[in-house]
Amino acid sequence: MRDIELRAKDIYGDWQYGKAVQEIEGHTYLIQGVIGLTCYNRKQYCVQCVAVEVKKETVGQYTGVKDKYGNPIYENDCLYDEWTESYGCIEWDEDRGFLVVWDFDTEFPDISGQLFGDEVLSYEVIGNRIDGFN
Repeated sequence: MRDIELRAKDIYGDWQYGKAVQEIEGHTYLIQGVIGLTCYNRKQYCVQCVAVEVKKETVGQYTGVKDKYGNPIYENDCLYDEWTESYGCIEWDEDRGFLVVWDFDTEFPDISGQLFGDEVLSYEVIGNRIDGFN
């Protein structure tokens, strides 16, 4: 089983990293760690967590793949493919998983399919949809 890693911008605009997201009374929190657990009826419950409030629309999951420079690729990241000289962004699809959507800023974007490790040898993370890119 692989670890889930998430990234989101906190309410001050800084990137934060964590393992889970929780919404409480209209606020979104990125859980970064657990301080204490309690066990009840054979289930563990978190009683104290390290969490930071984040902007819900900035939450993105790590794809499990890194670009040609070893940078992790997250949902909403924008990529440049030097082989095809194309730009694309990472999106999540419930049926197919993480996808690269090329030419996303045109009327007819090209959806290449799932993001695989061997494909990314020519990909470079150049930014993301939240901060923009060059």
